[in-house]
Amino acid sequence: MEENLMSNPRILIPAVIMTLLMVSLAIAQNATGAINGTVTDPNEAVIPNATVTVTNRANGAARKFLSSTEGTFWFENLAPGEYEVKVEAQGFTSQIKIAVVRVGNTSTSNFSLSIGSTSQTVEVSGGGAPVLNTTDTGLGGIVTQRQIESLPLNGRSFLSVALLEPGVRVTYQATSGVLNQNDFFQVGIAGAPSYMTVISVDGARANDRITGGTSQNFSSESVQEFQIGTFGFDLSTGTVSAGAINIVSRSGGNDFHGSAFLYFRDHNMAAFPGLSRNCQGLASDSPLCRVPEARNRLDDPFFARKQYGGTLGGPIKKNKLFFFANYERSDQVGAQPITFNDQLLFGYNHIGKVPLDQHLIGTRVDYTISDKHTMFVRGNIDKNDSVAGTGMESTWIASSNYSYQTQFGLTSVFKPTLVNDFRFSYSYYRNRLFPPSQEIC
Repeated sequence: MEENLMSNPRILIPAVIMTLLMVSLAIAQNATGAINGTVTDPNEAVIPNATVTVTNRANGAARKFLSSTEGTFWFENLAPGEYEVKVEAQGFTSQIKIAVVRVGNTSTSNFSLSIGSTSQTVEVSGGGAPVLNTTDTGLGGIVTQRQIESLPLNGRSFLSVALLEPGVRVTYQATSGVLNQNDFFQVGIAGAPSYMTVISVDGARANDRITGGTSQNFSSESVQEFQIGTFGFDLSTGTVSAGAINIVSRSGGNDFHGSAFLYFRDHNMAAFPGLSRNCQGLASDSPLCRVPEARNRLDDPFFARKQYGGTLGGPIKKNKLFFFANYERSDQVGAQPITFNDQLLFGYNHIGKVPLDQHLIGTRVDYTISDKHTMFVRGNIDKNDSVAGTGMESTWIASSNYSYQTQFGLTSVFKPTLVNDFRFSYSYYRNRLFPPSQEIC
């Protein structure tokens, strides 16, 4: 016997509550971190009501918290970065430590205060986040800005660094392609297909809802750090079972900083088809080697990649209003072997030139409204055009992609134990596929 759900409130109300919880968890992408710790005296007895202040070293934003009766403190929804943690208690010397907050992680800073005057301050070195995270249960890792800047990246894509994490697979294709739309890099986690990996920026999804992967690309210059979540039930990266990439964008601070780069690579610094010249090491019956004319065309395939751009960030008003902006341009001619198995067509074996150009633009403005309210506005644009396909060039398709994402965030501290983090984002993606004109070719 079936029972009407709408006619039974005892069933309807729990069902509605569970649905709301599932929706809220599904959209949760925590692009922040936290700091916690315990305050004790020289005898390791807890110190309640100690004043704990955390200050962002980049922009001066500060929060205060009174330690609990158990001597503990906890700061949630902190933007990733370096923080100065200061503890003050009556009858004890003040103490300062530096804590590093990572996206989706908790940094632990425990304090042991000495008896003395609060006017005396002791700075403790080595007070950053522990190597082993003893608070969070999620599995995964963090890729920092220093790693992104220091390690060689294929195509200058920060997603290349994800290979450092165990169980992560990264594949690359030279163009946006016809079927993969705007997805240059695919990241597979824990053996799952790459289209199941959730990729978010500041908590906003950047996935293509139709083909999977990404609907927008972001310059590595605009990324502060990102978290790779390989545990499917880690709420800091969502409720997916296939893992997630949780990206935090860069912001400005009280100091002006900027950079410029020029990257060039061509066929003189690249491998040859089959990793050998003149068909050495290839099978004697390989279609690449049977006809001298075809072999000569494949000996030295043309390839060139030029990338250039820069960043600029700093204060508009010190301790109040900050900006960050970046631009990146890529021009590439890829190499794609085109071969035939029919002996009559061996003379047509050659390397096809695969063109790609791309523009990546990013801006972000952060505003400290008051000690209790901070906000940011971010915008990113990705525009790229390419021609690619399989078989002869006459069958190739031109692909034009244009996407952007805008986001607004407001963090409000209503009281030390109640913090609200509001995020709103809007994404647009357009893909056009058409036969290339003679001018494009």
